[in-house]
Parts: sequence; C-alpha cells; structure tokens
Amino acid sequence: MNTRARFVDVDGRPAIQFEKQCPHQPERLWRALTDPADLARWFPCRVDIEPREDGTVTFTDEPGAEPTTGTVLACEPAQRLAYTWEGDELWFTLSPSGQGSVLVFANVLGDRETAAMVAAGWTTCLDELDALLAGGNPRIPKGAGREPIEEYIAAMPEWKHDIGRRLDELDEERFRSRVRRAAALPGEKM
Repeated sequence: MNTRARFVDVDGRPAIQFEKQCPHQPERLWRALTDPADLARWFPCRVDIEPREDGTVTFTDEPGAEPTTGTVLACEPAQRLAYTWEGDELWFTLSPSGQGSVLVFANVLGDRETAAMVAAGWTTCLDELDALLAGGNPRIPKGAGREPIEEYIAAMPEWKHDIGRRLDELDEERFRSRVRRAAALPGEKM
C-alpha cells in the first residue's frame, strides 16, 4: 500500500498527517510502535522508548554517535503514543476498526519548510511498517532521490509560500543518512 500524507495545522502548528486502515489489531500495531526490534525495521533510526508519560525516548543515529533524547508526551497502550524528536512531535493514534484498526500518524513540525522532505521520508517508513506487519522483511529503499519530495511540494499549494528554501538547500542528506542507517542489516557497514 502506498501511504500519502496530508498537510494540516495542529493547534496552529504545521503538521503532516497520515491515516491508514490496517488489517491488524491495535495491540500488534502498538508493538510495532514501541518494541525496539520492530522499530529498528521501519523507523528512520534506532529508538528505545520508556512507555510512560514523561518517559525518555532515546534516538541513536549511528554506532558510536551520541544519542539524542525526547520525551513521551502521551502513552495509552494500544491507543495513543506521542513523543518529541528534535523539535518535532510525533503522534500515533490507534483505534479498532472492523477486523483491524486505523492508524493516524501526525508529525507536528518544528520547521514548516521541511514538510515535503519529512512527508516523503515518512511515506517510505510507513510503507516499510506495512511490510513488517505483513510478515515481510522491510528494507528502506536507499537513494529515493528528490522525486518523492518534489511530489509533496507540488501537493501542498497552500504551503508553497512557506517553503522559502530551494530544494537543493533542504537537509535531505541528513534524513537519507538516517534512513540508510535504519535499513542496514546487523553487521552491514554503511
């Protein structure tokens, strides 16, 4: 399934939002959102979450690099999880629906100008989450290039005046580097 973002405002702040029907119960999605082994297979970096409100979230980009931390803003098992990450807020909401559930994911942006790049990155990551949940072996594709970013820029006409920076100036390489590291198999050198 190809996942697409919508551009929204959350309490006056810019955000990208994904909503998708999943053929899995909320408990299985919760495990994929909180278990470090599952997260390592689809999230853009290594993550360790203390699953409680005000808990610490540790993000590790590279072996040997100093990890960064965030704070858990909300934690209701199999229902809602939210935490901070480098100036952004990530909100995951799960609700039962028929034989599966609905996942609503919102990334409240610290910088509106990164919207297209962030949306393109999460599109890839959430497609990999689908692969994980389907029992596959997700591998985040490397070198997706600018096409997904340009597609999102074209899809957000009401935000174009805020993009401000040329695509060449976006911090694309930093995000792609995280995606490459997250996709590496154990023992594989990046």
